[in-house]
Amino acid sequence: MIKPTRVHICIVCLLIAVSSGLAQKMSIPFYFSAQKIILQYAIKGQSIKLFFDTGWSRDVIDINRANKLNLLPHQKYKQVTQTTINGTVIDTFFPEGSCNYFDSLFFRGYCLSDMKQMRQKLHLDNDIDGIVGFDFKHSKYVMELDFKHNQLCFWDSLPQNFSRDKGVLKVDLLPTDYRNETKTSKFFARYPAMKGSLLVTDTVQLCPLFFFDTGNTAAYLQVVVADSLLFNRMLTYKKKISQKYGNTYPTTHLQLPELGIDSLYVNLSMLPVNNGNSSRMGGKNKVIGFLGMDFFLQYERVLFDCKNKIGYFVEKE
Repeated sequence: MIKPTRVHICIVCLLIAVSSGLAQKMSIPFYFSAQKIILQYAIKGQSIKLFFDTGWSRDVIDINRANKLNLLPHQKYKQVTQTTINGTVIDTFFPEGSCNYFDSLFFRGYCLSDMKQMRQKLHLDNDIDGIVGFDFKHSKYVMELDFKHNQLCFWDSLPQNFSRDKGVLKVDLLPTDYRNETKTSKFFARYPAMKGSLLVTDTVQLCPLFFFDTGNTAAYLQVVVADSLLFNRMLTYKKKISQKYGNTYPTTHLQLPELGIDSLYVNLSMLPVNNGNSSRMGGKNKVIGFLGMDFFLQYERVLFDCKNKIGYFVEKE
């Protein structure tokens, strides 16, 4: 038998020190359905399917599935609010601590829903059990969307030397209430955003925040305008330019300098603000851009370092 020497002990200690410095990772496989990210998650050993939307404010799970998994609230009269469609209650929100189950990633404060109306409204498959988002402002993890291996990963720290890799673009991340903080904006500031600019018909210069929205499967970029006068003005300008130069003439110029994006658009999707997205506007912001799945899929990996407020975008080889 070989007795451990001081050299052996030092080597073992060094290995332990090095291994403890490595970033640890949790990963959840996903697949795409109509460009929507569907997580294959597990609760209490039971597999469930969850639509992953970085723009979703409250985690939702089907009430029938929650009942089978014993996730129903154990404290009565804890409901905070209910959402209705045409008078029918589709989900009820319960605060953190009202359930006898604690999940380290999702379902801390959550909604119960029959999901029938929700699936129809969001065009989800019939076997989707719930919807979950990502709390950028309060999360302790580095969240990664790995599109090469179809995995949603949560790191306890950024992988070593990751930011030095070739083809990695860095972006300063901002909450959506940046410079417009209010008492209620803090909750919705959980969404990550970046700075950029829009020039509409060489006349209207806008510098909105651009929000990273995996739930937006309709377009590369959608622009939501809260000011009705500004919205009508933008439409009027675009109409005049189209009449003068034709329908193929670019009317909008998008610039995201940190990502090296400088693009012209002919028909940029612009929407007036409504009840569904007004809460995400962030304080007094008149305009906000929503970067959708077409934007995400141009990269191989996207990481959000919540602690240091930095986004990393890995270009495809």
